[in-house]
Formats: sequence, structure tokens, C-alpha cells
Amino acid sequence: MQAFWSDLPRGTAYPPLQRDLEVEFAVVGAGVAGVTAAYQLARAGRSVALLERGRIGGGTSGYNTGKLSCLHGTRLLTISDRYGPKMAAVYLAENKRGAAFVRRMVAEHQIPCRLSEAPSYLYSQTPATVDELQRLAALAQRLDFPLAAVNRLPAPLRVELALRADGEATLNPVRYLEGVAARAAKAGCTICEQIPVAKLEKQAGGVTLTAENGSRIRAGQVLLCTHYPLYEGKGLYFTRLYPTRSYAVAARLEGEPFWGQYISAEEPVRSLAVCRDRDDRPVLVVAGETCRTGRTAGDEFSTLQLYGLRHFSLGKFVWRWAAQDYRTPDELPYAGEVDRGDPRVLFCAGFGKWGMTAGTAAGLYLAGRCLEPSGAPSPLYDPARHSDICSFSYIKEGAATAAYWVGERLRPTGDLPTRPGQASVVRIGGRRCGAYRDEEGELHLVSLTCTHLGCALHWNAAETSWDCPCHGSRFSVDGEVLCGPADTPLARVELPPEKGE
Repeated sequence: MQAFWSDLPRGTAYPPLQRDLEVEFAVVGAGVAGVTAAYQLARAGRSVALLERGRIGGGTSGYNTGKLSCLHGTRLLTISDRYGPKMAAVYLAENKRGAAFVRRMVAEHQIPCRLSEAPSYLYSQTPATVDELQRLAALAQRLDFPLAAVNRLPAPLRVELALRADGEATLNPVRYLEGVAARAAKAGCTICEQIPVAKLEKQAGGVTLTAENGSRIRAGQVLLCTHYPLYEGKGLYFTRLYPTRSYAVAARLEGEPFWGQYISAEEPVRSLAVCRDRDDRPVLVVAGETCRTGRTAGDEFSTLQLYGLRHFSLGKFVWRWAAQDYRTPDELPYAGEVDRGDPRVLFCAGFGKWGMTAGTAAGLYLAGRCLEPSGAPSPLYDPARHSDICSFSYIKEGAATAAYWVGERLRPTGDLPTRPGQASVVRIGGRRCGAYRDEEGELHLVSLTCTHLGCALHWNAAETSWDCPCHGSRFSVDGEVLCGPADTPLARVELPPEKGE
């Protein structure tokens, strides 16, 4: 898979850490939140290390749709209905803060990320959602976020009603993150790529991180900006963070471009963005088919391509990719102490697919908590709040996780795959195994017990992987970890001699 943003050569490569290091702050994860926090801390003259298991922006942040938007579907209305307009105002203000920071960084440092002005449209195609959009428009007006009601879109889509937010933009998130990371390095931040963190140990006065290569990083405080915290403490975040996977395809747009970004109010949600390629030609990104990780149907990419061809004049679909994000039971993000009252380990998570603004805001918030620890924490981010575990979503998702845990184990197993590209769940030596036959006919057999917390894995035909529907870990057909929170590969399985090929 290749994201549209990976069409350009990568920027500076930072070497992995080969020695022990001692800093005031260690930031784990070089996505939007982590890079933002590291930059803020380094700019303040503090000693900071930014650690990334892959490349800068190589995770979810580099696989988003490039929208710098504060119009997050109907989320503002949802927050207001649950917690009142004051909380909605705080959520909006934080995202405006994140968007303003991105714009300021691009302007001040001339980051070549192709930031382009692009109004956002939230549109309704059925009468059933018109009232919801009208209520959202009224709320936004009260919160000083005016949304213009229109009956037509620049895009060739029929609508009942649409809301337009001006002053928004699209950008290349990878180029942006590389630019901010370069400024952080110039300010004194030690940046290390290809350095997975294997262990976190709290100690008197600080924390020690141990990388997979044995290097140790001693820090007074650690900021975990990894979507799912590699250290959960007593927070039980495995019950409070729900993994979702979203898919995207992109093709060059033929004919007159309809610059902007669009998202539907109805299910299934369709997210569109017209962006610029390296030659300034318009490219249409079509995203959607969001589902719980591990519950994919296998036809997500083809479904999005058919939708794009049905509605727009497009060239060949050159790019396709997927991204993983986590949502919380009450739709509010987490940012703060993993263990309440212990500032040594901070984290942020739960942006619900709006990481460009929400992740930036969370990174700014965490950096602020480090630089001014006596400041009052925001109720928007409080990981120790009870509104999440008192929500219906918490009960529903908990029941779903339990059903995945038990249900997958009760499903009947099948036979070994015979055709190239085919996968099946089989039973070998009394245990459930995943079998995949590659294009060369070679058979790959692995255990289907997730190495995180033991959930049963599910086949993802769209991405050729074994995925965990409980907490989002993903594994290759050979058992290698593609995505955490698991950090241990799956056990490989051999066929008994009597069943050999």
C-alpha cells in the first residue's frame, strides 16, 4: 500500500540511538502530537529526546487525509448534547488552537507541505439528517464558529443541505511533520528513528526507557504519544480505547477541480479531499469504510474505488492506504497522567480520526503541562474522568470485546488454503492457527492468539494481515508485529510430519 503522501522522497533520516541518554523529557512517537510536544519543549530550552519506532510521520499521522479542519462531522453537536455547550466550546477552542499552530509553523518556517486553502463541507443527502445539520449550525453560531448553510456543493454531489466552514485547509502531513521535526532538532532535540521502545520502568525521580537494541533513556518525564500507551499503569485503558481502521484511495481528478474537503452526515461516511500532487495537479482522496480493527470485510478498497468512479471523473487509482485510530467511550480525547497524581508518565490518545488539529492541540497541552506543572488540568482531556466509563458506549464496546474474545474461539475451523492469496483458520495440534498461502504457493502458519492480552485474531483480506478486534494489534502473515499495542511476534507453527506437503 502506498499513501498519496509517500509519493515524494523522504526528508532527513535520523539515526537510531546507539548509546544511553539522559534528558529532562522523552517523547515516544513522532506523529502529530509527539512532534508538536517535542518542538515546544526544545524551543523552551529544555533537554528532550524524540523516539520513533519507524520514520517521522510513518504511523497514523502520515496516513491521514491531509485535512486541517475544525468541522469534525457532527462531533461538536454530540459533545454539546452530552456535556453541554461549554464543553463543546472548549473542544472547539482546542482544535482551533491546533489549527492555528500548524498554520503558524508553516508560515514562519516555510515548511513545503503544500498547505492550500480548502473550505470544509458537511453535507446531508437525505431529509433524515437535515435537522441535525441545522442544530449544528445553530450551535456553531453560538460558539463563534459560523457555518454557512448551502444547497449546492462545488463537487458533483446532490445534497439536501450542506454546511460550509471557511478558513480551513489541506496539507501534506508527512512533509509538515518533517519540517517541524527539523525545527525541533535545530532547537536541540535529540531525534532517533528506527528505535522501538521495549520497556518502561518508573523510578524515584524519573523513568527509564529501554529500547529494543538495549539503549537506555533516562528522563524526568515521559510523554507517550503513540495512540495506544505502551504503559497503561492502573488506568485500564485497554477497556477505554477502541481501535478503528479507515481506508482511503486516491486518483488524479480529471476535468475542473472542485477544491475543498467534504464529509457526509449519513452512514456509510464518505470523506473527500481535493489535494495537489507534486506537479500541482488535483488529486481526489476518497476515504471511509471505517470499521472496528479486526472486523474488516475485505472489499474496503474496491468499495471506495467504485464510489469514486460512480460520482467523479477520475484517472487510475494510483494510491491506496489505511490508517488506525482510537476513540474513547465519550468521544473526548485523553491527555494527561497515565496514573492520576503521578506526573512521571503522560500520554495522549483517542482523537477519533481528527488528529491534525486534535493531536496538535494535545501535543501543545502535554508540553504545557510539563513546562507549567502547577497549572490547572483541562476537564476536556482528563484521563481519570468518569463520564467515559458511565457511558452506554463503554458498556456496548466492553460487551463487543468480550464477544470477540469468546466468539472467535467458538467459530469452526477450516482446511488449509489451496489457492495463492487465500487464508483460513485451521486447527493444528489442538490450537487455532492462521494459515495463508502466498502468491508463490508457500504456506505461512502462525498462532492466532494475540500476544498483547490473548484475544483471538481475525483475517484482514484488504491488507493481508491478522488483526486483533479487541485492542488493535496487527500482525503479518509470518507473525511480525505491524501495529501495537502488542510488542511480541506471533508464534510460528509447523505442520506435523504426517500432514506435510
